[in-house]
Amino acid sequence: MLRRATIAATIFSLFSSCLSIADSLPPLTQESIEQFLQSMDDVQKLGKKYRDDAKAVNASTGRPSGMAMSNEQQLARAAAPISSALAEMRKSEGFGEMVATVKRHGFGDVEEWAKLGDRALRAYAAIRLEADMPKINAQMEQMRENLKRSGMPAARQETMLKLMQPGAELMKQFEQIPAEDKRAVEPYMVQFRKLAESPR
Repeated sequence: MLRRATIAATIFSLFSSCLSIADSLPPLTQESIEQFLQSMDDVQKLGKKYRDDAKAVNASTGRPSGMAMSNEQQLARAAAPISSALAEMRKSEGFGEMVATVKRHGFGDVEEWAKLGDRALRAYAAIRLEADMPKINAQMEQMRENLKRSGMPAARQETMLKLMQPGAELMKQFEQIPAEDKRAVEPYMVQFRKLAESPR
């Protein structure tokens, strides 16, 4: 139970931090979003070029390529996917080439680029979640009804409901994504979906 509470707290902390960073950044614009998407085409090609190098880095840090990430690592990637990838790329011999690639697309530095990418991808995820929300709410309500009808002891039901809390916390955090970010990203949903589903 402590583990679940820790995960919920981690979700809240990660998203609160990311949202405060978003507040300090300029608004997402058509130009900045298109710059980012165009840069990702080149960055992904660069990633493929250095794939073997990345595998070697994983091995040197004790995380073999393909090994499942911990819950905390998954949450960090969900909250800041581009910054997480950037942190790994820093250990690669291709990092300098990546910096040059990002600057060639009009970004001042890779941190600026990564923060913009994180912000845009969070807005994309929030839009996708909104579309799925009726189904998610119905599923959660069905789970609660199933618990009530299960004949399970009240204490056990309470435990099961608490296990659902991290998911509920995650939904609340996505609801805090600024509406203006979602409006800016909405015309590019196809491109962001392709990016989000591309192999890492």
